[in-house]
Amino acid sequence: MKAKLLASVNEENAIVEIFAEYEDKNSRFIILSDAPVIISSKKAFGNIELGQVLTDENGRAEFAIPESVIGDEEGFVSIGHL
Repeated sequence: MKAKLLASVNEENAIVEIFAEYEDKNSRFIILSDAPVIISSKKAFGNIELGQVLTDENGRAEFAIPESVIGDEEGFVSIGHL
């Protein structure tokens, strides 16, 4: 099964917006509901897990970036997903 995960960061609200879908055997993309998505922050020594969210019935989820996350020297945080 081939899955596609689209994520964007809403910097103003400190939220990662996620959309997940998968490709079925007929090469059609279907909404991936109730899927766990792990959000991580890239650091010099690897990735640190920030948290996890579950997609809803529409394949969408929002993850609020914790205020306690420490950014780089300019205050930026590199967000990733697993």
